[in-house]
Amino acid sequence: MYRYKIFILLILLPALAIQTCFGEIKGDIELLKIIADGYEANLDKLKTWQGQAEITSSVSIGSGQEIVERKGRYKADFLIDRTRDAIRWTWFPIEEIENEEGQENKSVTNPMAGMSKGECDYVLFYSGYGQQGERRNLNIYPRDQWPRNFEGIGFDPVHILEKEIYPDIVGQLRYYHQLGGKTVHSNGRIIRNGDIVTFETDNDRGGNYGRIITRFVFDLSKGCSLREFFTSSRVSEGHWKLDYEKIADVFVIKSVYHKHKDKRQASERNATLINTDVNKPIDETEFSLGRLGLKSGDEIKDTRTNLTYIFGEKRTTEADMPPKMIESIKDKEIPDFKGIDIEFDIEQPKGKMLLICFFDYQQRPSRNCIIQLAKQAQGLKGKNVVVIAIQKSKIEQAKLDEWIKENNIVFSVGTIQTDEEQMRFTWGVKSFPWLILTDKKHIVVNEGFGLNELEQKIKGFE
Repeated sequence: MYRYKIFILLILLPALAIQTCFGEIKGDIELLKIIADGYEANLDKLKTWQGQAEITSSVSIGSGQEIVERKGRYKADFLIDRTRDAIRWTWFPIEEIENEEGQENKSVTNPMAGMSKGECDYVLFYSGYGQQGERRNLNIYPRDQWPRNFEGIGFDPVHILEKEIYPDIVGQLRYYHQLGGKTVHSNGRIIRNGDIVTFETDNDRGGNYGRIITRFVFDLSKGCSLREFFTSSRVSEGHWKLDYEKIADVFVIKSVYHKHKDKRQASERNATLINTDVNKPIDETEFSLGRLGLKSGDEIKDTRTNLTYIFGEKRTTEADMPPKMIESIKDKEIPDFKGIDIEFDIEQPKGKMLLICFFDYQQRPSRNCIIQLAKQAQGLKGKNVVVIAIQKSKIEQAKLDEWIKENNIVFSVGTIQTDEEQMRFTWGVKSFPWLILTDKKHIVVNEGFGLNELEQKIKGFE
C-alpha cells in the first residue's frame, strides 16, 4: 500500500508543478530576448551625452472645488559621462503659474544645479539668483540619495531609460523569456507588427491594486528602444511616450511625454531635448564644483556628517572634496583629552565605565540630554559609570557655568578649545548630542545611541 502511494505521488508531481504556473505569455517569446539584447547593446554604446531640454509641466492636486493647478515651463542642461559614472545638471525655472480657487499667481523660483560623481551627490541651491547679493549654498549627500528624473531637479535622461519608466526593463524581459511563456501570476501576449513589438501583461493581484496591466511597445528599428509604456491599476494610471534620434550610432531620446493619474493628483509633462551631442569626449574638469557654479566663500554643508565648510578656506578647496567621513571609534581606546578644557583626571576612574556626551549648548536637544543625564547621574554612579560632558566649541564661559549651576549638573563639563572639526574626527562625533560608552578598560563599546537605550547598552559591561 505504501509503495502504491509513492507511485501515485511520483506520477502526480509533474502535473502539480505545471499547475503552479497559472499564467501564460502568448506569442513569440524569443522576441523578448532579442529586445533585451538590443536594448542593452544600444545603451552600452552610449558613453557620453550632453545637451539641453525644454520642459513643460502641469499638475492638478485635489478634487471637486478644492483643486490646485500648477503649470510651469523649464529648461535643463545636462552633461553625462558614463565612463566616469558622473553627471552634472542645471534646472532653470522660466515661468510657474498656480491657480487656486480662481486666483492665478505667477512666480519664478530660483534655479538649482547638481552633480553626481564618486560617492556623493552635490546640490547647489541659489537664492536671489541674478540679483545683487546672490547667494549659493552647496549640500553634499550620499550618492543616489538625491532623486534623478526628467521631471524636475536631478535631470538625467539616462535614468529614464534605465530605471524611471520601469525598474530594470532588460531584467524584466529576460525574466519572462526564461519562464518560456509560463508565468506564476500573469497572463500576457507578444504582438509584432513590422518593427514594432508590443508586450502586454495582465496580473490580478487583488487587494488595493487589483488588476494590473502593463504594456511595453518597442521599436526594433531604433535599437530596440522603448517607444511607449502604459500601466494601470485600481489606484493609478501612467503613460509614457518617447521619440528617438540616432547620433553617433546610438539611439537617444529626442522627446518624452509622461502622463500620470491617481486618486490624489493628475500630471502631464513634456520634454524636448535639443543641442544634443553623443560620445563626444568630456574633460574631467567639467565635473568640478567650480563648473557646477560654486564660488569662493560659498557655504558647504555635508549632510553625511552635519559639518559646515566655507569653500576656498583651509581644507575646503576643490582638491579636498568630498570631505572625509567621520569614522567610528568603537572597539578602540578613547582618545586623550588633549585640546579639551576639563577638570578631569583619566587616571581617577580606573576600573569604571565612562559615559561621554558631546553636546552643543546652543541646541535644545543637547541641553535636554545633559539635563536628563544629570537626573540619572546618581543612579549611574551606583553602576560604576562616570559621566563626562564636552561642549563642542568655545562659548561665553560665565553663561555656561550659570546654566550648569541652575540645572544641578554635578559631573565634569569641559569645552573643546582647539579645532572643533578635527576634534569631531578624533572622537567620531557625527552629530549632537553624541553619547560614547566605554567598558571598564576605557575601550569604546557603544556610540551614537539615544538616552532611552542607555540602560540596555550598559548591561553586560557593569
